[in-house]
Amino acid sequence: MGKIKQGILGGFSGKVGPVIGTSWKGKAVMRAQALSVHNPDTDDQKRVRNMFSMFAKLTAKMGAFIKKGFAKYAVGITEQNAFMSYNIKIPATSGVYPNEEIDFAKVVVSRGNLPQAYDERCTVNTGDHRLALTWTDNSGVGEAADGDNAMTLAYNSDNGEVMVSTNAADRGDESCAINY
Repeated sequence: MGKIKQGILGGFSGKVGPVIGTSWKGKAVMRAQALSVHNPDTDDQKRVRNMFSMFAKLTAKMGAFIKKGFAKYAVGITEQNAFMSYNIKIPATSGVYPNEEIDFAKVVVSRGNLPQAYDERCTVNTGDHRLALTWTDNSGVGEAADGDNAMTLAYNSDNGEVMVSTNAADRGDESCAINY
């Protein structure tokens, strides 16, 4: 049974006949109940489901970074869905289903109008378990400024470990370190 929360003109939650009412991102929405589901489970459907699964697992690990990195492109959808949609359309994968996998060199984790810093480098110091990141400050190129926050993300594809910072340093600092 559906419940009307704000009078006759407000949204409702629950099921009324074949209509389901709920709220999503603060908006009252209605959808029709599916009459029947015909699922031939084709290879194309399996491939798309596999891509969604791969990117959903990646999204879960990089949540805070993606939330900030795709904030401006999440119009009517979540930042995670914007990330998945963008990377599936690229596509940021390699191989052929069922051996398709994420191609991390193609994955886009943040979008915006600021240019990426130049000459990014990463050095691994296994002795003190740190990643040393360096770059060349390119303030003045486009809208880049010395005080822009450097967002860092390191992903170990061997074990799925993620190290994230959305405020690791400023563009002008030209370096930062991540403990792992």
